[in-house]
Amino acid sequence: MSNLFDMRCPQCGDENQLDIHASIWIRVCTNGTDADASNCGDHEFSPDSTACCQSCGHWASVAAFTAEASS
Repeated sequence: MSNLFDMRCPQCGDENQLDIHASIWIRVCTNGTDADASNCGDHEFSPDSTACCQSCGHWASVAAFTAEASS
């Protein structure tokens, strides 16, 4: 595996272009929001969170993208 979370797309096998819907801290600013300005790099996702492979467009839960599920 080439990523820290040991994940890959169950459809095409890509390991590097996976997006996950996560909860993060943001700061409300005059021109919108800024995730970096909050000075909190915390983000949370779970096995039930939605994940998407940018290589092939496959959508599923994070659990479906784990190495165990992809085997």
